[in-house]
Amino acid sequence: KDYSLEDCCRFANANGALVVTRHGCSPEMPFWDELNSFMKQPSQKGIHLLHRTLEKKREAPTHPLAILAFDHRQYFKDFPTNQVIEFKNLLYQTLNSNLSLPVQKGFIIDEIYGSKVLSSLPSMWCARPIEQSSDRVLKFQNFNEAALMLQKWPTHHIVKVLVQLHSENIESLKHLQKACLHYGHHLLIEPLSNSNENYISQIQILLEEGLSPQWWKLAPFSKSIEEWKTLFSLIEYHNPHTFGCLLLGQE
Repeated sequence: KDYSLEDCCRFANANGALVVTRHGCSPEMPFWDELNSFMKQPSQKGIHLLHRTLEKKREAPTHPLAILAFDHRQYFKDFPTNQVIEFKNLLYQTLNSNLSLPVQKGFIIDEIYGSKVLSSLPSMWCARPIEQSSDRVLKFQNFNEAALMLQKWPTHHIVKVLVQLHSENIESLKHLQKACLHYGHHLLIEPLSNSNENYISQIQILLEEGLSPQWWKLAPFSKSIEEWKTLFSLIEYHNPHTFGCLLLGQE
């Protein structure tokens, strides 16, 4: 690449310094962006997260996504469980049929009513919720630790977390991000806010706290193009390797 001998040695030294801190050999070689980032700021705490993100980015979809979210649980608690399971299986079968769409199909489903779907090893983009339903303070399903749950999840299952945007939840999100990193999962954050006015600033707090999910699931909080540009610029500034954003359909 026409670098000087000194620069080549500097790159090689930085490369070796990173690899010896990791368990593997060839799979742990840094990516070019990772190496440059490390050389600019060798004490960077997020370098391991960056490596895993770039590694997983090779698996990221290259086409626009159309995602059907049917991971709802609270709405169905008063219905017979077997009927809800049958209903969700029917939704999945329809989505997995020869339905022709000019996009890549995918879905979000829960394990309470959708365990049969999740165990079918679908080839589509697939996410599943990890949070306990309807809690202001983030708790994980059945009050388990996130790491204990993710030990049993297949790595192609994206970890989706619906979370209220307030300071009490930041440490739990960091714990979840660390567990996803350790077990090789993509993380999808769906932030909830009671106020559209503070939506951007509240997401900014998450980003500044070091939360860098591969995916975001965002509410249509504004009709202003400028506000959307501001939000996406913030996300790209803090994590230029974000895979993408899902936009809720709602009305």
